[in-house]
Amino acid sequence: MKKKGQCPYCKGTGKQPKQSAKAPAFKCHNCNGSGKRKHFEMIFWRYDQFPFLIASPGFLEDNGMAYVPAYQRHFRPIKVLPLDEGKALWNEMECLQWRRDLMLKSFNAGWKARLNRLAPWRKAK
Repeated sequence: MKKKGQCPYCKGTGKQPKQSAKAPAFKCHNCNGSGKRKHFEMIFWRYDQFPFLIASPGFLEDNGMAYVPAYQRHFRPIKVLPLDEGKALWNEMECLQWRRDLMLKSFNAGWKARLNRLAPWRKAK
């Protein structure tokens, strides 16, 4: 019995399936139709907002691109790390982003307070 989200090729076994006329035309992103499961890694690629990177589990392909199932897209990786190490680094980067956002909020609140003292009639609603 096929489990939900399971590859119709390898069915989670990692064994090569028998070829038949009923085999679907698409290829599984876990085994690429080979029946052998691929090893997931943490893929990092460029982004235009702080921290200027995004990361998600995915796997490298033979053409140098990386497929990331969470985004259902291919990306050109700038860094590939083992899954555990990559997740730890990504958690630290998210923490850094959270601290930056907190500092920016505090910084903006201070400047708004100065502006309100300078021109109290200007207060925006």
